Amino acid sequence: MGRREWELGIKLPVPPKTIHRIESDDPVGVEAYWHRRFSEKRGEGEWFNLSPEDIKAFKRWKRIV
Repeated sequence: MGRREWELGIKLPVPPKTIHRIESDDPVGVEAYWHRRFSEKRGEGEWFNLSPEDIKAFKRWKRIV
């Protein structure tokens, strides 16, 4: 998380706030999955316009191996 948070924070005027983490032995694959799943809701760059339901679905996952 540390490096990825830093990379994302470079483009923001305020530091990002982590609201959820998913543990995984394949972080690149997990990130790619979520990017595909929410591709229609993608804004600019790494940002997505997610509904409260989308966020609930995301938060159900705690660990993906």
